[in-house]
Amino acid sequence: MPTKKTSQMINLEKLIQQHGETAKSYANEAIEIGDTYIIPNFGFDAAMQNSLDLMLGGRKTWNHGVVDIQVFTKPEDFTLFDCDEETTEIEIIDLLTLCRNLYPNDYDYSQLPEWWTEEDMQDAAEVLEALDFAIWMQDTFRPDESEEEALNIWLKSVQPWLGDEIIFYKMEDDDDSNCGFAPYLFIGDRCLILVARCWQL
Repeated sequence: MPTKKTSQMINLEKLIQQHGETAKSYANEAIEIGDTYIIPNFGFDAAMQNSLDLMLGGRKTWNHGVVDIQVFTKPEDFTLFDCDEETTEIEIIDLLTLCRNLYPNDYDYSQLPEWWTEEDMQDAAEVLEALDFAIWMQDTFRPDESEEEALNIWLKSVQPWLGDEIIFYKMEDDDDSNCGFAPYLFIGDRCLILVARCWQL
């Protein structure tokens, strides 16, 4: 899991400005990406998290397929890589650090260089509609019968947070046969979704 910052390390004024007064209770959970805080599972209804738990089940012990999905609340006006060069560089470092902290045993197999640039990220980006996201999840998650209903419930629950247009960052190395792990980022109107996928090498 990500290293949690204490409330003393968090800029509470900025956190409240970005997420509202109730975010103070989640100060220890907040993760800083550049100048913006994202918060895991903040403000989502119970159906979203319950269906996500059912979907993942024992997958976190798998060494192939989609093994984890993390959903973070973000400010509605937050868009990655739309500031100055220095902020963009910090955002990339923070994202890679988040991936490394979440998946320390898999990160070394991701082939994600520390020197990724804004151009690299934009080259890896696509714009998806809500239906495209649902199809990608179905095709990539490949649910069995016991997971199908939970996946559909989760997709319906997360849709209002994603909005109509989603930016998809495909952070994998298609040319590297030794790439056994890849994180995928989806940036919607009010949430950021991180999907972790593994391959057997």
